[in-house]
Amino acid sequence: SGLSNLGADTGTPTLVDYKSLQLMNTLTWVRGKQTLKVGASFTRWFNDQDSAFTRGGNYNFSSIDDFVRGVTNTFEGTVPGSTTARRWRQNLIGMFAQDDVALSNRLTLNLGVRYEFITVPTEKDNLVAHFVSPMDAAPTSGGPLFKNPSLGNVAPRVGFAWDVFGDG
Repeated sequence: SGLSNLGADTGTPTLVDYKSLQLMNTLTWVRGKQTLKVGASFTRWFNDQDSAFTRGGNYNFSSIDDFVRGVTNTFEGTVPGSTTARRWRQNLIGMFAQDDVALSNRLTLNLGVRYEFITVPTEKDNLVAHFVSPMDAAPTSGGPLFKNPSLGNVAPRVGFAWDVFGDG
């Protein structure tokens, strides 16, 4: 209709408190010409946010005449007394094993595997609603938000180090 937004940004204020906790460890064992490494990592994300978009409402008008008369085409807003505050939690977990074998003083073979996956986000207070299918008549309350596609993240590793000229 030729009108742009009037007034303050409807997406503010947005409050985000993002923290993470990470633990990891690697164990290396060297015996002769062989080096074996195993390790694991764990990351926990805490994403507390209140993104109260359209706090004052977002009104859309079909024309300038409708705007002047106060006749809205659509209205989007937060229901009084409701909140968009959410406390999202998610984990990233990884494990690996690697074996390096010096086949000669010029050639080392590396073999390994890594398994890593991320959990589906959860909301600490179970304030989750989503559509399982676009054809759903109403949202589904509670989780999970989706099926986890990362559970099959296995990454093999094969490599070698070759000292072509033998000069170390």
